[in-house]
Amino acid sequence: MLPRGIAHELLITCREMLADEAYRLGFANRLTQRGGALQESLKLAGMIVRNSMAVVREVKRGLATLAEDGVGAATKFEWDAARALQGGSDAEEGISAFLEKRPPKFA
Repeated sequence: MLPRGIAHELLITCREMLADEAYRLGFANRLTQRGGALQESLKLAGMIVRNSMAVVREVKRGLATLAEDGVGAATKFEWDAARALQGGSDAEEGISAFLEKRPPKFA
């Protein structure tokens, strides 16, 4: 996740990385005030659970495929997963919710 030079420096020097540096380098997704991590985590979790768990699961699997097997395998996985998911009940619910201008209620 870190640039190679930064990772080498941290490993060789054992220096501590402060939160603002971790955020600036892309090693941390968010910064919060002291004591705010739990609230921010719950907010993020709330955003995730509003989505289709079937889609969330496949996105996670796709990212793992990309990391382990490369772009070609991940592209095939994405294609196959999209075809499988488009026929599911969550896809129908997502379309209905969009057309009816309401939040979806995924299974």
